[in-house]
Amino acid sequence: RIYPNVKRPFKVPFPYAWSFIAFIFSGLLSYWATYPVSLWALGADLAGSILYIYLAINLRKEGKPLYLRSSIWIPFFLAGLIVLSYLGASFSGGINMIPYPFDMITVVIYSAIFYVIAILLAPKKPLLTEKELADLQGETL
Repeated sequence: RIYPNVKRPFKVPFPYAWSFIAFIFSGLLSYWATYPVSLWALGADLAGSILYIYLAINLRKEGKPLYLRSSIWIPFFLAGLIVLSYLGASFSGGINMIPYPFDMITVVIYSAIFYVIAILLAPKKPLLTEKELADLQGETL
């Protein structure tokens, strides 16, 4: 969206629909990992995202922006998935406060909300010039 003129080997039709579906399934896959596993896996991701935010804040003080705004939603999404996994159906290791199938519906709605938040917080303007982007990809324009 922000680099419309960059050459691509192929163009995916309906990219927002595919990314929405993929994001929903990523939330469900994390939930389906069952509670104790999701706690450790998502907990590690959460720790990494908090570390990233810490580093981004410190690098910003040095004048090196890491565009923190576009990723600030990630720790909240991960923490919420841990809570949903704990509260979910007993077959998934949860305490069954949200019984099946409402647990799955809740994860889908929760993921959809965070997908919209992520899209709204995504950069609106290019972060790099097309030449800088091509240099990163090892190509020439």
